[in-house]
Amino acid sequence: MKTKLLFVALLVSLSVLFALTAPVQATKPSDDLSITAQLTIQSETFAEGIFTISSPELGICDSGYASETFLINWDGYTIHGVKTLERAHGTVVLKFRGQMLPTGVVGSFTIISGTGDYLKLHGVGKTNAVIIGNTINAVYEGSAHIN
Repeated sequence: MKTKLLFVALLVSLSVLFALTAPVQATKPSDDLSITAQLTIQSETFAEGIFTISSPELGICDSGYASETFLINWDGYTIHGVKTLERAHGTVVLKFRGQMLPTGVVGSFTIISGTGDYLKLHGVGKTNAVIIGNTINAVYEGSAHIN
């Protein structure tokens, strides 16, 4: 009997605790995420340069240093990699995967982590890049939210 009473008291306490705990609210998803990067290819697997990131709906507007590591699959048609965007306000890391075309790449991306102001930024979208010589001009557009 005493065990049942303790069990019921525990259940009631947990129910009250969960009822009083406010849920974490994510921001409304924004469809205006835009990232551009102008990179110089440094090796077969590395490029670096500058970037801009913006999402007026989320209050994001920043620019800084960009670097990426990438791998072109043996078939020569698929590329995947990780791009890191660094600035005083924080860092954004995204993964991308795409199809190689004669003039560049088309594909998709996912924001996988962030620090500072971008700690809870999540996003997905499409990417395209134009490659001329050793210069990459990449555009990432999609949706994002902060939670």
